[in-house]
Amino acid sequence: MNDEDHYCENCDMDLYGISPIYVDYMDLPYCSIDCLAERNTYKKYKTIEEANREAEKNRYRKEEK
Repeated sequence: MNDEDHYCENCDMDLYGISPIYVDYMDLPYCSIDCLAERNTYKKYKTIEEANREAEKNRYRKEEK
């Protein structure tokens, strides 16, 4: 781990002494899978409600098939 990799990319939690979770294609550390998911959700959608609506639409489309 580099010096700058000692903090979670999402919540800035100190990662010293714990095993961080890394994104495969970028070596950005996260403290938990929840933080990773939260960060990726907020990048794509403005709000968590918008992300939930999109998930509902996708679920409904799968059920139609």
